[in-house]
Order: sequence, then structure tokens, then C-alpha cells
Amino acid sequence: MRDSLHLSNGDIASLSEVIGENESEVGALVEQAASERAARHAYDHPKLPKGFVTIEQLQGDLDLGDLRDEVEDFDFDGDLTDAFSETADYKVDDNYHALLSWLPDHTEWLEQAEFDGLLEGCKGDIYKMVQMAQYECFKSDLYDHREDICRYGTLDQLRDMGVYAIRESLADEILNDLSYDEDYAPTDDAKDTIMGAVSAAFEERYGEDFAEVATDFWQDIDDIAGRANPCILSVDTVRAVNEKGYDAVFAEQWKTELSECDIDPEAVSVDSEAHDMENGRDGLDGNAPEKDAPEKDDRDAQPPVDTDNR
Repeated sequence: MRDSLHLSNGDIASLSEVIGENESEVGALVEQAASERAARHAYDHPKLPKGFVTIEQLQGDLDLGDLRDEVEDFDFDGDLTDAFSETADYKVDDNYHALLSWLPDHTEWLEQAEFDGLLEGCKGDIYKMVQMAQYECFKSDLYDHREDICRYGTLDQLRDMGVYAIRESLADEILNDLSYDEDYAPTDDAKDTIMGAVSAAFEERYGEDFAEVATDFWQDIDDIAGRANPCILSVDTVRAVNEKGYDAVFAEQWKTELSECDIDPEAVSVDSEAHDMENGRDGLDGNAPEKDAPEKDDRDAQPPVDTDNR
């Protein structure tokens, strides 16, 4: 910490003295910051309906290899081969000492780089040779994890479309039944799978006419996720369901479509699936409070107050 803040020993001693003299005030500020952090976490991660899982948790379960931090910053709209090459090149060390320290445990990559013809033109320059070996190592790691990287990209784009949570069975179908051995994220296929599932669920419950109206070509993933349905939910929809109950939110948000199909919104009743959604799902990995956050029911969590801008 001292190195990153460029503090001298004298600076640290003075800071320690000030903190000691104002221990109670500092403690109160730390406690307030922790409380605000817990409130923000509860608001950003509302309790999920039963049978749902967050996009964030699904992404966390994927194996992205040694370059996870870099992969999480990818732009998944383009060809992943370009991203792999650029990332591998970016990760190559410029520091001579770092290069020589890396080599003893990775000599096989020097051999692989030579086999692939990457050392032509740089033999005799040990530093450039090791850089080529690093490039080969990093690029290979990305390709070894390409399928999960494609899965991550698909989920990332769904999240950008407003999807916060997805029914577990549908998530399994998207992650396991689609093809992820190409050089792009198959997000369009995932969208088709989602819309098909939503349409089938609506048709079974409310009839073919409602399913057709609710999922017509004007509707997109963000439109569907933004309204109560049994497949995908935005974070705002989850909060609304937690506050009012699934049936009330559904009747309110789909009032126009229900009326168009001569379905009385007041007659929409809670079936077993909707009832499960209302009951919520406790103990879901990836949706638990942070370690230091107090355990409490976050159904009524409100946006945290910004104490710096009151």
C-alpha cells in the first residue's frame, strides 16, 4: 500500500497518529461505508425467484483460463481470433528480467514457437525468442478455453440486453445444447432459444393468441426481460416481483396484450410455477450477501443514499 501511494515512513507515522487521535470518528466512517456498501449490494442483487440463476453466477462458473481478467474485457461483437491474437500480444513482457524469469518453467513453449516458425528472424536474440514463446503460450491458453469464452461472451451480451436472471433449465439448454466451437459468440442462437421458450410457456398457460402477441417481431430480449415471465428477468422486474408478487406484476405489465386476447387480467391466477417464483429461492450461490454484509431480507431494498451528494 505504501508503495502504491508513495508514502514515506514519516507520512505513515503521521497518518497513524491522526487515526489514533480520531479513532471513534474514523470507526464511524468505516462502519457507515460498510453499511452503504451492503445496501448497494442488496439493491444490485435482489433475491431471485425460485428456479432462477443470475447471469453473473453463470459467468463465474465458466473456466476462462489464465487470462480471465483480459477475457472479461473482450468486445464479443467481433471475431474472437482477432481478440485472442491482440490479447496474447498485449500480455507479452517487455522487461528483460521478467522474460528470463519466465523462461525456465516454460521451455516447452520455446520449442513450440520454433515448431510453428515463430522464431525465424529472431534466433540469437534470446529476449525476442522468449517473447515469441510467451505469445504462443498465451494464445494457446485462450484457444484451449475457447468454448467457455464463447459461452461467457453469449451471457455477456444477454446481460447487456438487460437480462439479469434466467431460469436454470433454460440456462442449461443455452450453455450445453448450442454450439460453441466457432470463433464468435452464438448470441443470436441463444436469443432464438429464449424467445422459443417464452413463447412455449405463454402458449401453454394463456393460449396461442397471447403467445403470438407477446412474442411478435416487435419484441426483443430486453422487452421480454423487462416484464414478468417464466424465463428471463431484468433486475427491475425481479425487484417488482419481490415487492408485489408475480401475478400482480404480470397482470400489470401485460395488461394490453391480455386485453387484446380477451383475457381478464384479474382472472390471471397463480399456478404452481408462478407460486414458486413468488416464494423466492434462498441460498443461491452467487447471490448471497457479501462476506461482511449483514444478513437481511432484501426484498424491500432501496437504492442506497449517496452521502456525498445529499
